[in-house]
Amino acid sequence: MKRIVVVGDYTLDIIIKNVGAEDTLCRSAQIDIFPGGVGRNVALNLKNLGADVLFLTSYNRHSAGAILDNDSCANALNVQNITGERMNIFCAELDNYGQVNKAFYEITELEKINVKEIIAACERFRPDCLALDANLLPEQLTSLRIWCGKNNVEYALEAVSAPKAKRISAVINGCLLIKLNQYELQSYFDKTFNTLSEIEVATKQLVALGAQNVIVSLGAAGSIFANSELKHYPAEKVTVINENGSGDAMFATTLLALLQGEQLDKAAKRAVRAAGKTCMVSQSVYTGLNWEEL
Repeated sequence: MKRIVVVGDYTLDIIIKNVGAEDTLCRSAQIDIFPGGVGRNVALNLKNLGADVLFLTSYNRHSAGAILDNDSCANALNVQNITGERMNIFCAELDNYGQVNKAFYEITELEKINVKEIIAACERFRPDCLALDANLLPEQLTSLRIWCGKNNVEYALEAVSAPKAKRISAVINGCLLIKLNQYELQSYFDKTFNTLSEIEVATKQLVALGAQNVIVSLGAAGSIFANSELKHYPAEKVTVINENGSGDAMFATTLLALLQGEQLDKAAKRAVRAAGKTCMVSQSVYTGLNWEEL
């Protein structure tokens, strides 16, 4: 069983859909509140797929934080909360196709963690791999990359959002797996890509910079998986309820497959199926995900 430390955000996801057509400042809508966050989604997917996971995060335990405490207990997720000052919030409005129309977030608690606390937890857990997200600052990511190098531990990274995409530059060289979406890729290179071939060229550049494997998700247009070779995989044909979290499932599945020695092509096929299953549920993790189904 692979041992993985996930360092990332644990959020309250506020999902808004079926927004009323009335032309007023205050409109009707369906509003759901779920546990979420890139780090939490990755950790829970890895745990459901059979990995031994420690999830390191930071949030305020008071009031709404009890929702996250209850979520980790209900899912038997091994969480170490380095208690923060505020809650992490992600708020998204979905269109009629379950895709994010606009989103807002407040995720700052991870930036306040002393990286020595993360390293101490890693040394106790003795992982095979660290799965990081770019809610961490570049200097935090750099310190963790150095620790991984000294201790022969793999590491992987999700870009999380376009405003934070440039943070991955701190850890690209030597990274086992990096995942971005099209907008994060554009932000990283300060370019707008109008064709698939332009996206493919940019993806190859990340490999040239030292990333061992790269995923670029394109929503309904599928995903690109690349290492020394590059291939485009179509998205699963499913009824999309909520696309939020599908990329996290793709990242987690690919990472575990690579750690278990699978080639990227086989890992990608598993990952696309995992993303499709996640799109079909209202929350950001499909809790029925298991390795045999993929």
